[in-house]
Parts: sequence; structure tokens; C-alpha cells
Amino acid sequence: VDRLQRFDASVGRSGLSLALAAPAPAEVWTFPAGRHEEGLVERWHVYNPSDRDAVVTVEAVTDSGEIPIPVERTVSARGQLVIDATEAVVVPAETAHSSTVRSVDGVGLVVERELSGVAPSSRRGWSSMLGSPLAAERWLLAAGAGGGQVDERLVVYNPGPEPVRFSVVAQLDGRSVVVDELSDVELGPASRREVTMAEVLDDSPVPLSVEADGPVVVERDLSPASDPGITTLLGIPLP
Repeated sequence: VDRLQRFDASVGRSGLSLALAAPAPAEVWTFPAGRHEEGLVERWHVYNPSDRDAVVTVEAVTDSGEIPIPVERTVSARGQLVIDATEAVVVPAETAHSSTVRSVDGVGLVVERELSGVAPSSRRGWSSMLGSPLAAERWLLAAGAGGGQVDERLVVYNPGPEPVRFSVVAQLDGRSVVVDELSDVELGPASRREVTMAEVLDDSPVPLSVEADGPVVVERDLSPASDPGITTLLGIPLP
């Protein structure tokens, strides 16, 4: 099941948005990429489908090394709560980060992250994406859209307490080729790596896989380089 939204510019937003539905609630939802700044809003939409109130935390890991204090909120039974990154002060502005929304009392949730950008932000558009309810050692990204028109970026996040090592493998004409600059890369505990694919891979767009020796979460950004639009998607975890 997916959701298609069409915006006619009557409230300042135009274009299309397509997002997958969640097959089941989960206690943890992770988003490898995130950022908010003047003109760019980041929000987490938390839905509680159960008959019990849920206590949730929003946790962030920043590229700057800061560890913001988690924000705690209560989501009423069968209710929705929107948490704004600016109002909640989860993470400082203009600081790239990963985020996790976690149920602390065992109630299953469904969580989407919204990004909404207007001038003066360089990112203009709107996107809403489900987080990942799990981490895995192997991820597949079937579609790419590299080249001069798209600013393709890959984010690998290690949510665990131990370091992991990962490699990115490109599928070129039926061959699996490890990307030299992304071979056996170490990620420390609770840290992430963001890569602009045009800087490390001449043949983009191509299918990619991420192979790690510990659980990670992978997100791909296929937003236009200069035109309006924000496109974010998770990889597919493999067994």
C-alpha cells in the first residue's frame, strides 16, 4: 500500500508525493538523515494506533559530536502527535544528524519524518518518509538518479554501541564492484557517514548495495540539484 498526494499550490505547495504505508507498528523508527535550518522544517509525525497512551522519545545523533538531550512526549491512544525539530530543540539548526523515535513503554507506533523547504533554504520542496523499524547488515538500493540534474547522496548510520565497518558495492553491467572510496569504512558507535555519490562514482546512477559487519540503517537522497523537490527513501534491508 502506498499514499499518493497531489498539491495544487493553493497553500504554497505544488507537485506530487508518493510514500509507502507501514505494514505494522514498531517500537523504534530510525531516520539516518536529517537537517533543519531557516526555511527548512523538519518534523516527526507520530501515530499511536493502540488503545494505550504511549510515551515516546526523540533522540538525535549529530555530525558535530553534540549529544542533544532526548525529548519526551506522550501520544494519546489512537492519536497523532507532531514534533517540530525547532520547537523541541532536539538538534541545533544547520547541523546534519540522524534521529530515532522510540517508544519507552512498549506501545507500537508508526512514525514519518517530514521535510518542508522554502527560500532562503537551498532545499525547496516537501517530503514525508517512514523511518526504519530495524537495522541490518545488508541493504539494497535499486534505483539511482545521479548526474548533473540530481544531487544523489547516501547516508549510512550505525545506531549501535559498537563500531562497524561497511562497504558500498555498485552493480555495473552485471558485475559487483566495490566503490574504492567506500571500501571497509569504519563507523563509530552511534555515528553516520554521508556521501555525495557523484564524488566517488563516475557511473552513477546504478543500483547499490551496502554491506556491513554489524547492523546499520541506510537512506538515499535523490533530490534535484537545482530545481525544487525533495526526494528521500530508505534502502531495502536484506536477510
